[in-house]
Amino acid sequence: MGQQLPSAQTDPDDRKTYGSGSMFATIVGFFASIWRYPLKILDNQFSLVDQADTTKVAQFDASVITTGTTRTFVFPDATTNLVGDATVQTIQNKTLNNTNAITVKDASFFIQDDGDTTKQVRLQASGITTATTRVYTFPDADGTLALTDDLPWTIQFNVYTSLDTATNWATLTNDTAVVYAFTRDSTGAQNALVTWNNIYLAAGSWTASLMHQQGADRGQYQLQLDGTNATGWTVIEGYAAATARNVRTTQTFTVATSKKYSVTLIMATKNAASANYVGSIQFLHFKRTA
Repeated sequence: MGQQLPSAQTDPDDRKTYGSGSMFATIVGFFASIWRYPLKILDNQFSLVDQADTTKVAQFDASVITTGTTRTFVFPDATTNLVGDATVQTIQNKTLNNTNAITVKDASFFIQDDGDTTKQVRLQASGITTATTRVYTFPDADGTLALTDDLPWTIQFNVYTSLDTATNWATLTNDTAVVYAFTRDSTGAQNALVTWNNIYLAAGSWTASLMHQQGADRGQYQLQLDGTNATGWTVIEGYAAATARNVRTTQTFTVATSKKYSVTLIMATKNAASANYVGSIQFLHFKRTA
């Protein structure tokens, strides 16, 4: 049997009949009833059906909302598409909240060139120690990033305070006639050495510059990388019949593999005319040349 909405909510001039026979509803009255009372519909009883293909159906699901809680979804003032949490979509014109941390897997984060999107950059965090966060602070200047293998590439060694190992080579001698006013002197024992650990050297050709003091009791300087004599290195001669200060000698060597090394100067040999194996250094500098 047909049903009619209450006459108090109808306007006879705006009645529309749905179905057939006595089944009809008054549109104005129907909406008036919605405005007057809250309308609640079970989520599994409310579906949106595509007008062209009624097999395409959308439903809301409120099951994950906290009990006793009403969630409100505010629609943007635009015609747009919903965004899924696991769907492949292109997101545009969005500003991320700058008060929250954002975590992205390195394999999923790319920076593309604005003119050619086939040009991409991706970061790789695999070399970081487990459970460690590394922070990279940018300088307050424009510039270009450089690779560890780029040229030129230089390393300045502090021979006075930044040594990791100093075996029989710990004495600092004040001498106002030398650059920096001090020399680091060994005891004269054979195989006295100084070492700097965790020095990254890129594969290629290098030139070393050593400032030292020559004398009648000085030995010969050998460079070692990870305890092995550096390839191509010829010993730097410390012997001279007369004392010579601020002597700057260059020597070349090659590095086969880009990695961190322990860099050592060792007094393993001496000139036959020298009375001892003493080493006196003021400055050590590496420059990669090829």
